[in-house]
Amino acid sequence: MKTQKEILRTFKKTITKETSFEQNCCRRKHFTLFMLKQLKKKWNIQSNLQLTLILLAFSFAGSASLFVRKAVFSWIGITGDTSLWVKIPLYVLIIFPAYQVLFLVIGTLLGQHKFAWEFEKKVFSRFKFRK
Repeated sequence: MKTQKEILRTFKKTITKETSFEQNCCRRKHFTLFMLKQLKKKWNIQSNLQLTLILLAFSFAGSASLFVRKAVFSWIGITGDTSLWVKIPLYVLIIFPAYQVLFLVIGTLLGQHKFAWEFEKKVFSRFKFRK
């Protein structure tokens, strides 16, 4: 299987300055479809609908987590005048768990609970503290 660098190198070679705008757009389209196919293979997904629902779950969870952050910041009284030394750690402490929970909930609502649950387990398995 090709690495991502090899894929990008091959893609860059195919786009030259002499080609027309339409040809470049066509190549980019093929590259995008190729990358989506790679995601389907990596995530063991059978249909394009599943892929679309999963990508929607990622994007909705990201957007919703920002709304959660905004609500929590206003609830605890963080304003624009608050020091970045306070805001940034709070931002990370709020966004990370909010995103994980929202991704699981939204993934379930979109019918992709199995994928969302496996993805969450994979994310949290990376946080094991080793002795």
